[in-house]
Parts: sequence; structure tokens; C-alpha cells
Amino acid sequence: MHTIELRLSCQKCKEKKETVYPIVVNGTKVLMCTKCIDAIMEEEKQKNEMLRKRHLHEDMVATASLPSRFKDATWDDFIADERILESSYVSRLNENGKRYTNEQLRQIVVKIQRVKQQCLRIKEQILDGLSVMTVFTGNTGTGKTLLACIIANDILNAEKTVHYHNASHLVTTITDSEDYSGSIYKYASCDLLIIDNLAGIPSTDNTKRILTDMVDVVYMNSKSLIMISPYPIDNIKHAYYTPVLYDRLFSGINKEMFNIVFDWQSMRGSQFSIGAIK
Repeated sequence: MHTIELRLSCQKCKEKKETVYPIVVNGTKVLMCTKCIDAIMEEEKQKNEMLRKRHLHEDMVATASLPSRFKDATWDDFIADERILESSYVSRLNENGKRYTNEQLRQIVVKIQRVKQQCLRIKEQILDGLSVMTVFTGNTGTGKTLLACIIANDILNAEKTVHYHNASHLVTTITDSEDYSGSIYKYASCDLLIIDNLAGIPSTDNTKRILTDMVDVVYMNSKSLIMISPYPIDNIKHAYYTPVLYDRLFSGINKEMFNIVFDWQSMRGSQFSIGAIK
């Protein structure tokens, strides 16, 4: 770099300096002192780092393949307080064809709050690098996929990897793959694997093998798994039982959060985001 040994003003800070250097900024040659050049270089470094992180995040989001309507979902999109009592949900009928009372709704709010807190703890454990193996069960429209994707978005924001898959599509893709082991590892080696709609796959030896091998990879690599089903946990155990799957998933690992039950009716179509984006 050519040095000019004169007392000239830095064209950025305007101070007189013993030494200034000619550099090009936005296509224009200017004279700057060392301090201002270092500041510009640091600013450029930070901009490049922000750009790198943005591109990385965009790539990770694309790879995660979350459902489009949940790609930007946050905890604010899952209402778990008594605002529910003020919504159109009050007039909805329960499973027996009768209207909910306010007291019944308050009891449901308590259940929803408990599930939300469990999911927040799952998120924190994954961010802390712990392995979480859990199954979300409950009626369609109760928010299982929404909460799983909210967790996933927080994991992605922490620059960790996520894969979301519909169970039927996942089984078909792996079954048709020419590299079975490679496909299993590809989908199961991320920081968080979400397998949605277990009800969509049959109870066959092939399905049991794929689920067992995927859960085994997740377990052995200390990664995390969320499986989602409208069926109770006992139905899942019966449909997909293998000794390895039982040991890895059903033997009591993370007992408190192993099976999170969404024990309320579908909220789709209600004013607030209980089980569905607003």
C-alpha cells in the first residue's frame, strides 16, 4: 500500500494525521487513517458474516422442508391463555354435541398451557445439545404440527439442522432409494427430525424396519426426534413394535416428555391459533 508522509486530513474522521492511506470506497479513492480503515474493514467483515448467516439460514430452512404455512410460526401463534374464552370457540360444540361451558374451557386452557410449557422445555433441551425423543398424540387440528414447527423454527434460528417429513412420503422415498443406509442416515442425522402423520403409513415389516433404523440413528447420534400421530401411544406401540424401537423410543426415555398428549378437540376454524395459524 502506498504511503503519503504528510499531515493530511483523514477524509472519514476529518482529523489531521501523520500518515494516511489511499483506499477505494464505493468506487472512489479517498485518504483514510489506520483507525478508520480498520473500522471500515470490521464493518465489512460483520456485513459478510451477516450475509453468510442469512444464506446459511435460507439453505437450512429450504432443507428442513417445513409446511409452508408454518415456516414463520412462532410461540405467539399458539394461544394458550384465557383469551380463548373471548373467541368464537365458546360457541363450538364438544365431541358430545353440547356447548362447552366457561369452566370446561378453562380446564382446556390448563391442558393447552401444560403442553406449551412441555414443548418449550423440549426446545431448550435440544438447544442445549441434549437428545429428546418424543411423540405428539391427539386429535387432528389440536396444534401438534404447529408446535413441532415452532420448535423447529427456533432450532433453525440457532443454526441447527431440521428435517420435516410426512411419514408416508418418507417411507416411500427410502423404500425406492438405491442406497437404503445412505437415505436413512441422510434423513435421521439432523439435529431434529420430525415425522408427521404416522397414521398415514401401514403396519408392515418394511415400515417397521425403516422407523426402527431411523430412530436408531437418531438415538445413537444423540439427536432429537418428534413423531406425530392422531392415535394414542398404545396404538403406535402395537402397530410398529420392534425390540429396538421399543428400547429406543418406548422404554421410558425422557419420561416427562416422552408422550405429549393434545387432549382437546380440534380448534380449526376458531378465532385464535389453537392448533392452527391465525
